[in-house]
Amino acid sequence: IYGFKFTGWKNNNYSMSAPFYLTSTDARSTGFTYKGKLHKAYQLGLGYYVFDEPCFFKVEYNSIFPSSTDDRKLNLYIQSHALNRMKERLDLHSPGNRNNELIGALNTREGIQIGNRNYIKFLSTQDMLLGYLPFIIIGDDLFILSFIPLCSPNVPEGKRLCEILNMTKDDLLFLGMDKMSFYQCTDFDAIPRLKNALIEAGLWHLTEFEPEKDIKEKLPPKSSAVIARFFEQNVPVPNKEEVLEIGRAHV
Repeated sequence: IYGFKFTGWKNNNYSMSAPFYLTSTDARSTGFTYKGKLHKAYQLGLGYYVFDEPCFFKVEYNSIFPSSTDDRKLNLYIQSHALNRMKERLDLHSPGNRNNELIGALNTREGIQIGNRNYIKFLSTQDMLLGYLPFIIIGDDLFILSFIPLCSPNVPEGKRLCEILNMTKDDLLFLGMDKMSFYQCTDFDAIPRLKNALIEAGLWHLTEFEPEKDIKEKLPPKSSAVIARFFEQNVPVPNKEEVLEIGRAHV
């Protein structure tokens, strides 16, 4: 875990200096068993920055489940899998922005239970819902397992979207709807069926996300050829090879 120390300004023989010291602290990890398999997770913490020593985060149980009277403090751990999924799906974010929003989500700790699974809402710095963090609690440890995008049929928004469009999880992944860039690079006015479905299912706000300037400048122009072809096919299961051929013809 990296951090830094700033010792303040120094005046030496009519010159000024401001020493910064980069610091590193060994990561803490632990193993846990989930669904019969052993997994590894890393404890979430902050390096030398605000505090005089590294700080490892803890949260109260009833800050996640407000109806509970259990106020014990839970250690926070995250799997590398969750960080990798965040990197893939929040592809309009810089690494620093992703980390800030992860810390923000854990600070607000808006928990939600869907079926028999527990999630923490993942919000942008503008309080825009971008996805969910599934987690489990074992003893005094909370483990974040992954990052789930809004289009996933495992969460309310994605479930409703799949019902409206009669789509499967594989269809969503094929089109790239699990990535934030999809909502910036698609001309939805050319695909009214998809646009209306996103609005009805509660995903339209993803199109209004404002990426950082240097990332936005690198995005390709908006297009719709491949995606429009996918929705035009009047067959129960669209022919993905044919869709791809149409897409290549427009490249």
